[in-house]
Amino acid sequence: MANWTDYLSLTLTISLIAAAVYGVLYLREAFQKGIAASKDRLHNHGIDISRDGAHVKTRSKLADRENYFDATQRGVMKALSKSSVGHEGGETRGSRHGSISSLRSRGTASTNNSPRI
Repeated sequence: MANWTDYLSLTLTISLIAAAVYGVLYLREAFQKGIAASKDRLHNHGIDISRDGAHVKTRSKLADRENYFDATQRGVMKALSKSSVGHEGGETRGSRHGSISSLRSRGTASTNNSPRI
């Protein structure tokens, strides 16, 4: 017949085994929550991790139509302001060869009016 120490030993052994199993399950759940939180943070930064591997999203700055037209207009206006097209009243910048009007007044410009082929 088993006495009370045998029952106490059995209870302590079962309790220790149950505590170990509970601790393992608790740690497993804590690790899974930590991994899920890390995946969410990485997902917010554009990295998706799955069984298939990691997928990185590139965040290219695509210009919308309005920004594209604005940038094109600024570029054309900048080029036009730096060119001599459309400036009236002589030269706006010093030129090594001078303007056509100054060459004609000096008589050095060609006055050939034949059509070009």
